[in-house]
Amino acid sequence: KASRWVAEMQLRAPLKAEYDHKMQGQNPPPDQAWDEHSRATALSQLKRLDKNVSGIVAMASYVSVYRLNTANNWERAEIEGTIFIVNCKGEPRHKVVVLNQKSLDNLSEAITNSWEMNTQQNYIFWRDEAIPQQQRRVFGIWFFHDEERRRIHDVLQRIISDRTKPEPEPHPKTADLPDLPSNMERVNLRDMSTVPPGLPLTNASAPVVQQQQQQQRQLL
Repeated sequence: KASRWVAEMQLRAPLKAEYDHKMQGQNPPPDQAWDEHSRATALSQLKRLDKNVSGIVAMASYVSVYRLNTANNWERAEIEGTIFIVNCKGEPRHKVVVLNQKSLDNLSEAITNSWEMNTQQNYIFWRDEAIPQQQRRVFGIWFFHDEERRRIHDVLQRIISDRTKPEPEPHPKTADLPDLPSNMERVNLRDMSTVPPGLPLTNASAPVVQQQQQQQRQLL
């Protein structure tokens, strides 16, 4: 069930018509059109911006970032460009990054266990519940290609789900083997005439035992 803030965001979501005019004659290709060279170049750029980035999980060709202001109205963040879901070394293990085409002010947000997220056509909304309310920011990401929005949302859902899974219980420690009796250290196995108590009989020790049994019968 969507929380109240999600319902309010969906009602106030910026209209796609705003971009119908702006993007007229421009059609950014979906990310499938990116070749390996383009992806490698993007990864190099991401690593220059953040040395902890280790790989690209998913990407979408064109998005625009909105923020919910203190009056609970959407305002454009002046951040537009390609969005990436990236792997990172250490914590956080994943981030959302938008490489801004308008300025050097990029978006970089850690994906945490406390993310609350929802989606509707062409939009993904999220906020981090762990951040104090006075400092918390609510984001709305508009996607030019809705199929990319669906795919990015699925990736984010999997990451959040994996982060909230309980840690597996450690395997029980294997019991230490009992120490051998101290007198075993002085036993010469080649000269053994009896089998130490508690050890199973082996083929090598069987003739010795049989000889002892015969000697005992003769004494009787």
